[in-house]
Amino acid sequence: MATSQARRQRPRGMKALLVAAAALVTLSFAGAGCGDDDSSSATTTAAASSPEDRRASDAEVTAGLKALPALEDAAIAAMGSADANAKYEAMFEQWESIEGTIKANDADLYLSFEDELSNLRSAIAAADTEKAAAAKSQLADLTSQYLAAHP
Repeated sequence: MATSQARRQRPRGMKALLVAAAALVTLSFAGAGCGDDDSSSATTTAAASSPEDRRASDAEVTAGLKALPALEDAAIAAMGSADANAKYEAMFEQWESIEGTIKANDADLYLSFEDELSNLRSAIAAADTEKAAAAKSQLADLTSQYLAAHP
């Protein structure tokens, strides 16, 4: 009889151990979410600070748009060389510093700028001077339109 009692108690003891372990695991996960490390807000902040969400002053946008043609020229001149992509990226970084304001002020022109920048990238990658010149010309027209509407 003592043996059958021991067998009956063993499952209860095992059950208590499993319940305690489950509670410990649950508390561990709950505690992990209560710490000072607010990684979810860091992710939200990082997402909110994409180039399209940043706002530059009107003066910065004007200066940035006026700086783009020289950077475009440098990228186009580097077509076919190892520096072509780096030159394009330098020009695109300039664009990223002002694109959020342009998008906020004129969504249609913003989309046209993005399309022409993509066309320019493709032309540079293909070393297509004709397409690069066309994209550069369109970007100049878009710049004029934007600056006329948002002096």
